[in-house]
Amino acid sequence: RNLVESVEMSLSNKKKGAQKHQNSYAFKHNKNSKVSHKIDALPNQGLCKHCTDIIEWRKKFHKYKPLTIPRRCNKCQQKAVHRAYHIICDPCSIDLKACAKCLKTDDIANPIRTKEDEEKEMERKLLLVGMRERERRTFLRNEKKNPDSESSKSTTTDPSKPSDSDPELDEFDDLEDLED
Repeated sequence: RNLVESVEMSLSNKKKGAQKHQNSYAFKHNKNSKVSHKIDALPNQGLCKHCTDIIEWRKKFHKYKPLTIPRRCNKCQQKAVHRAYHIICDPCSIDLKACAKCLKTDDIANPIRTKEDEEKEMERKLLLVGMRERERRTFLRNEKKNPDSESSKSTTTDPSKPSDSDPELDEFDDLEDLED
């Protein structure tokens, strides 16, 4: 019995050398693969930084296996999980404000974008495309100052018809008061 213990102790205390099989070159995936393009295009939303890094690593080294059928959500028990490696669905993730993979309530790296958010973003882009450079800069400046107010979104594209809430005109009114 003592002999067996001493052999086990000597084996466990032994230093381990380098790994047996070392890669001679880094993994490189097929650039023309339709499957890899499809996997790379899948968004990583509703995950914390750590889980985002894990899934990105899986995509990079072709270890990512997308879901073929929806999974059951661990919170609402509906078959609503459409993303691989997630354990709760998007609505539950938004309600809990938690990572959809590990359920930690830390900062979410990429919040889940709803269709309403995407529609608002498209409307905003279309509005910006129709503006001249000066109007665009004014709009973006006002939006940066007041991100949730609607006044930045109600700018006019016609300079001959200024709106009542035009900040440039407010600056001129202040200057007129100083001159009097």
